Amino acid sequence: MRTPAGSVILWVTPAGTTLPRSMREVSQSFWSRMQVELLDRKKWNTRLELANAIFEYLEIWHNRKRRHSQLGWLTLIQFERNRIITVA
Repeated sequence: MRTPAGSVILWVTPAGTTLPRSMREVSQSFWSRMQVELLDRKKWNTRLELANAIFEYLEIWHNRKRRHSQLGWLTLIQFERNRIITVA
């Protein structure tokens, strides 16, 4: 969905659903980061092109390459591997 200013609105919840404030803040932070790092950088010609770009952003960049300050500057994949080794 696009606002009159052209920004993509991605925060959608089912009617009557409430989320704790911390979860809302994390989600809003994630979507705003994706807006800056991906969506604002290019005009997408088709929905398929946009869907592929979002998939690539999530699976390649966000999960495998982007380092997260809250995870000790590890990628999500590195963090999960460390957690599995620690728990096992």
